[in-house]
Amino acid sequence: MKPEYVGKKMKLERDERCNLFRNVYDDNLWGVSQSGGRFNSDSPPELTKPYREFVSGFIRQHDILCVVDLGCGDFEASSGIEMDEASYIGVDIYDELIKHNNEHFGSAQRQFVALDLVEDELPLGDLCLITMVLYILSNDEIIQILNKLNQYRYALITDGQADISRNQRQNIDKPTDKYTRRDHYNNGLYLELPPFNLDVTVVCEYQIPSGEIIRTVLWERP
Repeated sequence: MKPEYVGKKMKLERDERCNLFRNVYDDNLWGVSQSGGRFNSDSPPELTKPYREFVSGFIRQHDILCVVDLGCGDFEASSGIEMDEASYIGVDIYDELIKHNNEHFGSAQRQFVALDLVEDELPLGDLCLITMVLYILSNDEIIQILNKLNQYRYALITDGQADISRNQRQNIDKPTDKYTRRDHYNNGLYLELPPFNLDVTVVCEYQIPSGEIIRTVLWERP
């Protein structure tokens, strides 16, 4: 564990998570939006194109009627996904971010709701998207979210990984904050490995100019 993490609380309470992400978005701690938006989740379209194209095809091929986007952020990553006739529910913890999204992107087919992914009951749907979310959370909080996936037919879970060999991969725990496991440990989040041991299939993987590998895995309800 990093020295600055020693003695630090790993799992946050609900109000602590809300305050954390309020500060991240209000103070643009993930950088300033390239499109000039008030909030920024650092998912520029040029870096998410392969991911968005894959998810668009998945929705068409699997007759998805409702997409639930857990940790939707500023809607930048999902805005370019072709939903066809599927409805969309974006979920995030910060109420002002959700209000902003509803005002700018909401429609009869698309809505945003403020919920805590760790503690709250989540909306029902066919396909769950969790994009660049889990790798900033503690292992305990990740497990709590994963335990809710059984209500979806499919889950597509995307995180940024370090460019390392398979024998170096491990799930090093960290407190929930704005940093990833790659930031601190030059490692990643591997849901197929302990302590998660999820039965997943890698369905989309590509490297961006920073060297980070964007990896999407598919989980299907048994």
